[in-house]
Amino acid sequence: VATFLSTVHLQSMIFSQ
Repeated sequence: VATFLSTVHLQSMIFSQ
């Protein structure tokens, strides 16, 4: 679960850029 949340967080940051 932690890995999934980490991936979503990273993707959110990337899309925000």
